[in-house]
Amino acid sequence: MTSRQAQHYAEQSIIYALNSGKAFSEKEYHKAGEFLWGSMAQALKAHAYEKEGSRLYGHRNIREYATELSAKWVLMKKMAKPVFYDFFLKAETLHINFYETDQSLAIIEAIILEAKPVINEVLKDAGFYPRV
Repeated sequence: MTSRQAQHYAEQSIIYALNSGKAFSEKEYHKAGEFLWGSMAQALKAHAYEKEGSRLYGHRNIREYATELSAKWVLMKKMAKPVFYDFFLKAETLHINFYETDQSLAIIEAIILEAKPVINEVLKDAGFYPRV
């Protein structure tokens, strides 16, 4: 049985992913990237709360958890560390881009397209099965 807090984080992840797609289609690319970053962050929060019973506060905790999860997945042969952690770092650049708005449309689009399967994998590993 999943906790209500973890379920809330997972639901927010899905909402942010949907909002990312909507913002992108409305040509609000910096917003699309920020929503995508939010979706990844909420998915990691759901995972941490459900699997570890811990809350993640702030970017530093989220980044540290992403690093730990990457290492665990490598040990479990679930995913190669560079695949997940490199993607996490790309998603994090979208958060920065919200304020700087200097990434090209092609880069933003590529990261958004790459994001959905990765976010789905994080949620699935935590026991949530909605698709973003």
